[in-house]
Amino acid sequence: MAARSIYTGRANGGTLTSTCVGGEIYIAYASGQEIVVHGDATQYVQSLTHSCIRGSVAVLAASESGQLAAISGSSIAVFKAAVTDRGNRDGSVRAKVRWEYSSHIDVTDACPSACEWLGETKLLVGAGDKLSLWVHSDSAWTEAWTRTTGGRTSAISAAPDGTLFATAAHNSRMVKVWRSDGCDSSGDSLLRFQYLVHPTAVRDMFWRRHQATPDDQARDSLTLYTVTRDGRFNAWCSAHTSGSTQLPTADSGAKLVLISAIDLAQANVSHGLSPTRPRRLVAARILETPRPERCASETPAPGPEEDTQHASSDTSFTEPESLPVPNGNAAANDAAQNDLLVSEADSECAERSSRQQPAADRGALSNSKPPQGPRRLSRDSRSRRRNPSALRHVPLQRPLSADFEHVYSAYDDGSLELWEIRHSAGAFGIPSVDLVLRTPAIRTTFPLAPAVGHSGVLMPSLLWQSKPDPLRLALVDAVGHVYLFSVPDAASKDGQDAALCLDGLWDGHKEPIFHISVDPYSQHVATHSVEGELLIWDTVTARRSTLSISRKMGLDGSQIRTIAWAPTESEFIGATDKRVYRLAYDSEAEQWSPCNTNFPQMSTYDHIFTYPAGSAEDAADAAASKAYYITTIEKASKTARTWRVAGPRQSIEFVDKSVLTQAAHFDRASRVMPVAHPFFSRDNIMATFDTNSGHMRIWGIRTSPRFMWFCSKKHRLPCMDAKMIRYNSIDKAAIVSVGEDGSQVITIWVFSSASRASHYLPAGTIYPRNKADRVREIRWYLTDYAQSYLGIQWDDRIDVYCQERNLDDAWLCIFTIPSSDFGPGQDIGSFSFTAAGEPTFSVGRKLVVYAQNLPDGKRISDAAFEEHGELPFIHPFVLTELMSWGQLDAVKQLLARLYDYMRERDIDAARDVALPMISLEELIAADPSQVGEKPANPGQRASNVRSRYSSLFDTEMDSGDAIDGSANPDFGGFSNDKAEFIIEKLAEIKIKGMSPLDQARLMSIVGTISVSLVKDQPIDSMGIRYLTKLQLLELENKRTRSASELAYRELNWAMHSNSQAILLQLCLQQYAASGLTWESARRMGIFTWLSDISAVRSEIEKMARNIFVAEGRDPSKCAIFFLALKKQRLLLGLWRTAHNHPEQNKMLAFLSHDFSEAKWKTAAAKNAYVLLSRQRYLDAATFFMLSGKLADAATVCIAQLNDVQLAVAICRCYEGDNGPVLRDILWRHILPDAFNRQDRWLASLAFGITH
Repeated sequence: MAARSIYTGRANGGTLTSTCVGGEIYIAYASGQEIVVHGDATQYVQSLTHSCIRGSVAVLAASESGQLAAISGSSIAVFKAAVTDRGNRDGSVRAKVRWEYSSHIDVTDACPSACEWLGETKLLVGAGDKLSLWVHSDSAWTEAWTRTTGGRTSAISAAPDGTLFATAAHNSRMVKVWRSDGCDSSGDSLLRFQYLVHPTAVRDMFWRRHQATPDDQARDSLTLYTVTRDGRFNAWCSAHTSGSTQLPTADSGAKLVLISAIDLAQANVSHGLSPTRPRRLVAARILETPRPERCASETPAPGPEEDTQHASSDTSFTEPESLPVPNGNAAANDAAQNDLLVSEADSECAERSSRQQPAADRGALSNSKPPQGPRRLSRDSRSRRRNPSALRHVPLQRPLSADFEHVYSAYDDGSLELWEIRHSAGAFGIPSVDLVLRTPAIRTTFPLAPAVGHSGVLMPSLLWQSKPDPLRLALVDAVGHVYLFSVPDAASKDGQDAALCLDGLWDGHKEPIFHISVDPYSQHVATHSVEGELLIWDTVTARRSTLSISRKMGLDGSQIRTIAWAPTESEFIGATDKRVYRLAYDSEAEQWSPCNTNFPQMSTYDHIFTYPAGSAEDAADAAASKAYYITTIEKASKTARTWRVAGPRQSIEFVDKSVLTQAAHFDRASRVMPVAHPFFSRDNIMATFDTNSGHMRIWGIRTSPRFMWFCSKKHRLPCMDAKMIRYNSIDKAAIVSVGEDGSQVITIWVFSSASRASHYLPAGTIYPRNKADRVREIRWYLTDYAQSYLGIQWDDRIDVYCQERNLDDAWLCIFTIPSSDFGPGQDIGSFSFTAAGEPTFSVGRKLVVYAQNLPDGKRISDAAFEEHGELPFIHPFVLTELMSWGQLDAVKQLLARLYDYMRERDIDAARDVALPMISLEELIAADPSQVGEKPANPGQRASNVRSRYSSLFDTEMDSGDAIDGSANPDFGGFSNDKAEFIIEKLAEIKIKGMSPLDQARLMSIVGTISVSLVKDQPIDSMGIRYLTKLQLLELENKRTRSASELAYRELNWAMHSNSQAILLQLCLQQYAASGLTWESARRMGIFTWLSDISAVRSEIEKMARNIFVAEGRDPSKCAIFFLALKKQRLLLGLWRTAHNHPEQNKMLAFLSHDFSEAKWKTAAAKNAYVLLSRQRYLDAATFFMLSGKLADAATVCIAQLNDVQLAVAICRCYEGDNGPVLRDILWRHILPDAFNRQDRWLASLAFGITH
């Protein structure tokens, strides 16, 4: 598994930059206190930060070798790059570069506002109106010199060789170019400078080294490019005097002159749009290429014998002397100089503009050889400029040459233009400018860039050459979103394919993320940062891929603490501590904002969640038109308040306020997830747990005839110190508890949806790697095949588990995501699964989405399916379900196939044996009862197959035939001898893909069916179902050392069986060989399903005698049964033998009375109430029986002892099956309880007893 997408934070304004390391371009920008580095293909590389960065990074500068300098407050942090793996020469394996902290500078006078590298050991820093040079030597930074600039420096740009640099102030029209020019009499260097005046404020500036012609290697020169607010791109070059480049001095007339100006913001429109809509320039800059000089190491400093006056090393800037400033006022001097040069510069610009008009030619690229001299504007080109609507896109026809400069301009309609600049020979050679690329407007509803305040505000941008694509463009809007586009090449001919393609976005948080909330209905993800910023991530479909973008909030996100997603794609509920907001997405404003519908004021609550008003499948099919509920839970008062939302942007209605009275107390509550899965049911909405008593309750809702909350399942787990509960839609729960040694463990529990209360199975335990590990989050994910995998977030990792079938109660860790993969000291903040099952988590400010693909190529869902997925037909679970459907003949056929498989093969007990693969077609097509009969035609054969398939879903009760199964042929050919052979082999071998417990279950099923094949005791299909379930229950009880009871469904099978006498005999022989007790009788439900009342009384008397002996001759344990049988004298005789019982004398005296008299009946009733107050419930029921109050005794059994079967048993013994008390408890207690719990099997059992 690998990171599919890493969504980094939004960019701080003005920090987007590039550098070159190892011959490859890297893009870096600052996001909050972090520096993010990406490769030239926009792949994430690294995030950098350090303790010295205490605030947001305001400026980021990169050196030629990849060093990064980040200004934060008054501190400047420096990071150096190191190539850890240089990759291959052919580029198939890229070099691996890592940055690490190197050093930092503390500026004390003022907070720095700009910085620029001079070589690799010197850094120019602008702070306030001061310009300083810092030099790094002996692992420390020292300030070499400081000069006053006359204003706050906002931008610094240094020439590639470090001999010149330029500075500019914010919103200033002047650029100040500096250079060291010789030394004074004392040997110190002197600084000279020149002002370059522009008509409007300067927005950006760049130095480039160029060659006059590709063949002229001796005429290298430096060019300064500047971009002004009005979109004018200017090229400044120096005059050549004796082959050297000089700035103006007292004895020299050489200076930087304007040799070209391109009006990039000229009003025109893109091809295909209305001519009345002008496009606006939003970005302009120089193309970034991996030039050799950008990748070269620092030039060595000149030795003592070299001439420092003409040295190109940046050592010429060390220890300069200030120029004399008239009147001692640098600011006034700069202002005066500015005023003095404005008129000269304006006239010079006007003159040069008329001379170099061809340089701004906006015509198409010629296919002829590029001219070496100035180009003249042709007539066709001039006509195209007068008719801007005729502009058409120009594809990139050839690779861009590194010998020329390239200028690009991006516009608000999504179009891009790229110009190639070829410098001409001569001191004032006018460069040739050719258009090499023009893209059409982007035809998409997704905006290229949000509106800016006013014209002339250019967006920070970068255009660079990428290895997988010709060009890539990054644009930063006013909010900080970084839009990533790929620029098409000549292969894209049509208009749409030739446009810019949105490939990625960098638009996450600027502060660390502490919580992630995933919308179960769609691909929405909400992230919350530590300072309160809330981002809602939407899915945006671009031409090549699906992207994610964080949408703006029309509400202060810091107010929202909880997210509850609505079952629509355009709404969610944002809850604060005191108020709940309903927010909807406005596609026009492109932000989430509160709905106009009024939301009621809510009381204090602990949990809030939403769920669909209809089924999950309906909500998934038509989410936009479905209603949903909003519920808040207050744990202290156990109060649930519910509102109904009619639909998107529809009204809100309060529907219910309920107190969860069935829960005495709960201190943990969890939402059942995922709610948008087809297996979600409104019976499973919330789970509560009481750590003191171990009671877990699953809550659901009913909407008819009125809205109500009810407890759909109740389980009593072992008491544990639970810290977290996560319950899923298929009745599995993961509970984090603290053990005796203080370590946290995760126990997995599986609850049977068809069982009675407290029927659960432990399904595994996950232990931490070490005692100090702590669980921070647990998330379930359900696949379409109802397979579940579990994500556990520990302190330092995320483990993904799936259930393993080969081992009992085992969970297999299929993948681990360590936090160390994201750098030292990095922690995983929050974790969840997306709606597609992809692990999504935060690391600092980054949102990371991992793909489902594992290292071996499999998906997580596929691995979960293989480990615990589709079962073979010859598996105990499948066989049990087939028997529950009444398909006993199909079970026998499958077992006959297993017998043949084992007989035909020489099975080695030392090796695992695979089960035979039997398809559904083979199961339903073969009918041994029709062997030898061939269908007359293919249509008849297909009809037979369809009828056999339909028979799989037609139970014997549905068909109306006799339920004894005698009329059905045993077409499986399964016999008792075959069953004994299978049991013998299963005890010797190990079946692949089946745990030892599953093999034991299979042996139990085969043994039960073999018993039914005995001729002298035939058992019908109903009885076989009951015996099979009973045998499997005994296995589970032995494994878990519990005493679980059969579900009411299995008791119904026994009640409707025609083989009850044989069932009773087998139950007593196999499970009560030492004597029947009430616990074993209740576990088997004998006195509930046994219809022969005389047999019931006979077995109860035998059971009472066994209890008397088993309980140490204590008559009080069996007295209720003897009184139900109306054998008071026998009970009195038992008390005479209870010599060791402390109450023997009292009971002998009391039982000697005649209880047919009213006086003694009243006395017995009074004793019953006294015992009831003392919580001796069984004794109280016994005395109620002695007083003749059968109804009171039955009520005590149901209400206090919670034993329905005991109440039924004593009523049937005392008054038979048609007694009034039995009918009363069935209609007043058992049936209402069945309806409240929606337990159809308990209701069927009650109706069966009454009829």
